[in-house]
Amino acid sequence: MKADLTILVCGHLHREVEAAVAAEGLRVEVKTFSADCDQPLSHADELLKTANACPGEVMALEGGCLTPHRERLTKAGITLFGEALCFELLASQELLATPLDQGAHLLTPGLLQNWREKAARWNFTPEQAKSYFQESGSHLLLLDTGIDPETETHLNAFADYTGLPAQCLPVGLAYLGARLSALVYQERLTLQKQELLSRNRQLADAAMLVQLTGQLTVFLTEEAVIQGTLELFNMLCAPEKISFAPMGSPETAPLFNYPEPLSPESMTAESQTLTAITESGPLGEDGFDLVLTNQNQTMGVLRVAGIAFPQHRDRYLNQAIQVAPVAGLAIANARTMQARERDAKRIATLNHTLAQRLAELHAVNDELEAFTYSVSHDLRSPLRAIDGFSAALMREYGEQLEGKSNHYLTRVRAGATRMGQLIDDLLKLSRSTRGEMNRSSCDLSLMAEEVIAALRAKEPQRQVEVQIETGLQADADARFVRVALENLLGNAWKYTGRTPNPRITMSRDGDHFVIGDNGAGFDMAYAKRLFQPFQRLHDETEFEGSGIGLSTVKRVIQRHGGDIRVESAVGEGTRFYFSLEPEESSS
Repeated sequence: MKADLTILVCGHLHREVEAAVAAEGLRVEVKTFSADCDQPLSHADELLKTANACPGEVMALEGGCLTPHRERLTKAGITLFGEALCFELLASQELLATPLDQGAHLLTPGLLQNWREKAARWNFTPEQAKSYFQESGSHLLLLDTGIDPETETHLNAFADYTGLPAQCLPVGLAYLGARLSALVYQERLTLQKQELLSRNRQLADAAMLVQLTGQLTVFLTEEAVIQGTLELFNMLCAPEKISFAPMGSPETAPLFNYPEPLSPESMTAESQTLTAITESGPLGEDGFDLVLTNQNQTMGVLRVAGIAFPQHRDRYLNQAIQVAPVAGLAIANARTMQARERDAKRIATLNHTLAQRLAELHAVNDELEAFTYSVSHDLRSPLRAIDGFSAALMREYGEQLEGKSNHYLTRVRAGATRMGQLIDDLLKLSRSTRGEMNRSSCDLSLMAEEVIAALRAKEPQRQVEVQIETGLQADADARFVRVALENLLGNAWKYTGRTPNPRITMSRDGDHFVIGDNGAGFDMAYAKRLFQPFQRLHDETEFEGSGIGLSTVKRVIQRHGGDIRVESAVGEGTRFYFSLEPEESSS
């Protein structure tokens, strides 16, 4: 199994540490750094380079030689473990106390292995060496770990060099092994506690993230969602600054900034910077940018800068990327809700306006009803009197009248009759726009045959060719459609009155019904006047009529949700195209 912990130790104790690690079965890797017991380590670059190449956590064993670099090494993540003297790694203070009190020079196999190289650097003469060591100690004491079979030879040679008596204290590797086991266990326990705390913190962050993210979905306005998003990332990252630039909604404020609002110039510059960002990603060493999208549409860009724990920046960014779809959806939903509220207000305003218009329309209809009543009753009575008395004069005194008197009376009676017909046509026009529509399946072919039959009964002497396509069906109000057919077929009958071989047809062309004739026709330059009340394209001496029939037809067609158009040419006849759309199509 790969080691998750590396122990750095100086070359003097490297062999002992490796042997103790193997004996204790510790799953660690041992690396060496060079050191000189005469003076502290002059620089830490080599040690840091070695540590950076090690997998997992790194722990350094030292006896004061790394003290000048403790702060730098700790900041680099290296755990330092040391004693006042490195010898105390091999034997307890209690065991070493008496020899030290007696003036012993403590030695290790590693120190003795290269003592001649060190002596050369000391540049002592034999007399100076003996004088130096004899002044600073009473004897040499080797802490024999049993790691080097040549240790006794090295000790005797060094004793001759210093002129001091030498002793050997067998310490073995048991104490070192126990110390290393305890250190490794303690370090792993500390790491596990840190990992547990980190996981607990991550779980707490995740729980908070879930709770705060869920709250985003209940906000009803875009501004509330954005403020909630800023608060979420403020609690999660504790940054120095958060900015958010909404996008894709012209009604949204240009920029949100936390904790302090920006000046208009700074707000414009920041907004331009953020809206140019297209992808989420890190920002420097202590921030990140987050693009919020929904259904491939960018909702806005969030910038978090100066987070409190830069070492966790990548974790915060990953959490932010998970939040982004929810925040984007919340903004989109809020915009939809606000748009619906605006639409609801517009609809309410339109409904109010429509209610006013309907009230006005009802008032107009009431006036029209009053006018219809007046026309039906008040005007007909004098007309009947005029016609009746004129007829009585002609009947009782007709033989006594001279000159043009009979002609005048005939004109009076004709005028009264025409006035009565005009009143009837006006009433039809009025009724065509009033009354409830009752749609049903109508056989237009049968209805047209009945209208033609009535026309033939009035003028039996006329020979008119009539071709009506069978099976013409429509979803319409039979009462109103009959009025339209009576006017359209009546016009065709009337305007073919002076045509040799008159012909009238009714058929279907796609969604439109077609009524055509080969009668007088008219100039299409005047077609716009055709459906206006009292507008006639032929002189009354040629063809009688009130000029109201086609106005009535157009209103009937429009009430059905259809349309009507005409094609004509002088002397070549006329064709009317009209549709009667079902209620579902017209709604």
